[in-house]
Amino acid sequence: MDGAIPNMGRSALTLVRRNALVGQLLFSIDAINAAWDKWVLGFGPDAQLALLVQLGISRPDVKHLLLGMLVGCGTFLMLLAWALARPTRRVTDPLLLLYRQFAAQLATVYRPAQATEGPADYARAASAAHPGLGPEITAITNLYLQARYESNAGALPELRSKIREFKAK
Repeated sequence: MDGAIPNMGRSALTLVRRNALVGQLLFSIDAINAAWDKWVLGFGPDAQLALLVQLGISRPDVKHLLLGMLVGCGTFLMLLAWALARPTRRVTDPLLLLYRQFAAQLATVYRPAQATEGPADYARAASAAHPGLGPEITAITNLYLQARYESNAGALPELRSKIREFKAK
């Protein structure tokens, strides 16, 4: 193959291949690839039977294999159901807890916030629906946004007191 390409001097690939460390790395990668191919392609009926014997199934038949598959799938589905049914972690962020408290109070006179609705959009919609509460809703939401996104630590105590004073009518 090398004879098919005219020799125009030493190429970078030739220099890299002649490096002992790179050459050893290439040989190691080739050895790993060959071992993988031998293991995967060589996993025929004899190797499969030997694996099943090691797992405790001395005479595998369709009944045993089907039973094992059903037990495995059932176990997987039970673990999945358990993982999905577990309660989620409790929210410990004081700022988020305060905002949720405010949103719950606001939901008594308006509607709950939609999952896709941010605080500013929710405040805008609630203020439009209840113009008398608009200034309070806007002030509380602006304080929340300042504390959340502008790292305004002084806004948290003020936010807490405004939410306590807020009375949804």
